[in-house]
Amino acid sequence: LTADIAEGDFDSLLVDKLSLNAPAFSFDTMQLLNNRAFVLSQPVTAKVKLALSEAGLNRFISSPKTISKIEKSIQKQTGGLKLITFSKPSLSLLSGNKIKMNVTGLVAQGLAVPLEMTGKLGIQNGQLGISDMALSSGGSDLQLPLDVAKSFQDKLNEMIDFKRLGKNSLVITADSMKMSGKSLLIDGHATLTKLQFGA
Repeated sequence: LTADIAEGDFDSLLVDKLSLNAPAFSFDTMQLLNNRAFVLSQPVTAKVKLALSEAGLNRFISSPKTISKIEKSIQKQTGGLKLITFSKPSLSLLSGNKIKMNVTGLVAQGLAVPLEMTGKLGIQNGQLGISDMALSSGGSDLQLPLDVAKSFQDKLNEMIDFKRLGKNSLVITADSMKMSGKSLLIDGHATLTKLQFGA
């Protein structure tokens, strides 16, 4: 089984390229045609290559769905009070597997504060993840009631978890990652347990 996907949308996470290559295996053609699904008797391991671009990551973090989930995560930490909202997020891939994120935070008093967060990208437990996220607020002495950088980091890591995105039928594990220009290139493997097509 060989599959190539371009511009795939995994629950708002845009993957520029995904290639999958699995060794030969057998399945019941009629069962697949009749049920539009076939559960494999033995899981099959496939090689996977992923490419995520800076532009695709920016579309992901600027999605209203992504921002809303981060805001709700922070709101839970403040006892349901919506103390801060975010707008105009942008992400830059830097050398050394580092990232920089800029976002405008609007605090409860109506004050717009430019926030800059820096962190590292790497493979953590077989998943792409952000670590060591740190926040600066452009010289402002604003005291935020919680760790905004950690809230961004934790929620983004949850949302880019390939295990969650695979819906359990295609579990992708990242083995290595490198940065090439403005793209992340990830080599890994996937465990196939089910074939499915159609709605």
